[in-house]
Amino acid sequence: MNPGNTLSFFGHAVFLNAVAMMVITKVWPADDSTIAALKDLDLGEAEGIELSLEGSFVAMKHRTVRPHPLWQ
Repeated sequence: MNPGNTLSFFGHAVFLNAVAMMVITKVWPADDSTIAALKDLDLGEAEGIELSLEGSFVAMKHRTVRPHPLWQ
């Protein structure tokens, strides 16, 4: 494994937020706003979470393929 600063979580949307939250609380210093954002994130199909350690805080990005012509 190579050292890095980004974790990507893709899978079934039901418990993906909880998995991401538990991993970063054990690995990185997750602040209250990141934990709140993970709790509030509503994932759909074919979506994921990207967490990056940027200095001393964790940045969250919601990764999605929407809007896409197939969902129109």
